[in-house]
Amino acid sequence: DSASRAELLAPGVISTAHNETSASYTPDRSSVYFMRGDLVSGDTTILVADRLGQGYGKVRIAPFSGVWKDSEPHVSPDGQRLFFVSNRPVDGSQDGLVATRGRQTFPGANLWYVERAGNGWSAPVRIEGEVNRVPMVYNPSVAANGNLYFSAHREDSGSAYQIYRARRDGPGYGAVERVDLGIGIKGNHMDPAIDPKERFILFAGDEGDSAGAA
Repeated sequence: DSASRAELLAPGVISTAHNETSASYTPDRSSVYFMRGDLVSGDTTILVADRLGQGYGKVRIAPFSGVWKDSEPHVSPDGQRLFFVSNRPVDGSQDGLVATRGRQTFPGANLWYVERAGNGWSAPVRIEGEVNRVPMVYNPSVAANGNLYFSAHREDSGSAYQIYRARRDGPGYGAVERVDLGIGIKGNHMDPAIDPKERFILFAGDEGDSAGAA
């Protein structure tokens, strides 16, 4: 029926011929943040659109994006922080973060956030400590209590990516814990979406009889 039929979000405005993913709404649904890139996501930027009547418009580059390879925006349940992935340099240099896996070198990824400041956002803040110790960190998702979930390739990830949790600890985050799911490190686990009350988690992975990653 019509209630279960999928529809494009703002065709020609948000949903275009480009690659748009990772939509995340502010709690009042007044704005939606999303990633737009080329078809292989080689170049990605975070955009924002405002609610206009029954739809969304006024699409523009988010004020904290547009220079580096930024992706995967996630607004916290209270709307006070927006997390995202970026290869922007850690030390203020002109060179973006780089990752190496095997013989392949590619743009690195760390987690950053901006904090709500009036009607806008603060300057981007890199999460310090253990979370970003490695240069392959993706897919932030935050519970209502501030606990941060993400996927990464770390020393205990096996040959793939795994999902991790860092508990909120004051203004920062504590130790990183691997979240063991399904077949564990024998499989690939990414794209966590944590329930705000941490009752369940959705993720992408090679599990059971899946034909791919679902």
